[in-house]
Amino acid sequence: LYQRVLSGSSEASEITIPTPSQGKKVISLKYAPARDEHGEIVGAFVTAADVTEQREREHLNRELLLSNVAARKLFQNVLDSISDGFVALDKDWHYTYVNERGAALLNNHKPEDLIGKHIWTGFPEGLNHPFSLQYDKVMKERAAQTYLRHYEPWDRYFENR
Repeated sequence: LYQRVLSGSSEASEITIPTPSQGKKVISLKYAPARDEHGEIVGAFVTAADVTEQREREHLNRELLLSNVAARKLFQNVLDSISDGFVALDKDWHYTYVNERGAALLNNHKPEDLIGKHIWTGFPEGLNHPFSLQYDKVMKERAAQTYLRHYEPWDRYFENR
């Protein structure tokens, strides 16, 4: 490493040092060539910084990310396994989740055809229908409701919860 720095290369490394009271310290080392007024390399600069807390935060962030991914996957598996059609919409009326059965009930679409799309762009015939009025009410009141309605454009009954 020292020879590379003396050849003009800047380098960086980290070392872990065991400590009696704190378990370990992570030290970041940066090496750069030291040059004289003629640009000739005459030595090396070495800086050291304790990055233990930063590495611990990064480790915790990775662990949280992994646990969030696992929780999300478990949640998705549960939703995918139910026999009822299930869709979730965000506050702007875009599909955020659609299971296979839900997509099939929505005129034989596939989930990936719906995710991210606006509900009324995909189904404009539903706008100002009793369904959309009920959806608006639920979204505004933030209260669960159950209702059964006939959807004339498809001549099909839907129970929404």
